[in-house]
Amino acid sequence: MKRIMLHLEALLIVAPFLLLVLSDSLALNTFGVVYLVYIVCFVSQSPVGRRFFRSYYHELLRIDNMM
Repeated sequence: MKRIMLHLEALLIVAPFLLLVLSDSLALNTFGVVYLVYIVCFVSQSPVGRRFFRSYYHELLRIDNMM
């Protein structure tokens, strides 16, 4: 259950980026890229963000090793 919640949290973080980048408007595409850069750069600087990204990275490696 913990792994499923981890993937759902990552989906909630990335979903606005995907919706904005897939739109037809250049302004919305730009906003989507800025949103992703903000998430990656600024949120990952906090201890909670770093812990989340590290645990999600290890989860992706675990799934990759299972394939």
